[in-house]
Amino acid sequence: ELRWVGGDHADDSIVIWEPEDRVLFLGDALYQCLWGDPAYLTIAGTRALLERLAQFDPVYALEGHDENVADAATYASRLSELHAACRLVEELGDDAVAAAGEDTDLVETIGHLLAGR
Repeated sequence: ELRWVGGDHADDSIVIWEPEDRVLFLGDALYQCLWGDPAYLTIAGTRALLERLAQFDPVYALEGHDENVADAATYASRLSELHAACRLVEELGDDAVAAAGEDTDLVETIGHLLAGR
């Protein structure tokens, strides 16, 4: 099944959902918009994307530029990181980077969200 999810990377992002085996092919849906300088994410776009992705309960998820297949826990962690980054930027603004500590993935996501404000 092809499902539209949108997002900052592209308004027309779709995912492929294979319900029988509960496999979700995300393509680039979780990635930032690359047309800006710098690349960015928006809080509104990220939250809307996360809401649309909540309808899926995958056993496995595959992103477009990641050769690894994420199991359910890894996928849930990836989405939790996006939720956390949005919350930190909303609550702390520029100080969100310091609050992320040594988590380089979270720092990168926060940077994209700060660029999208």
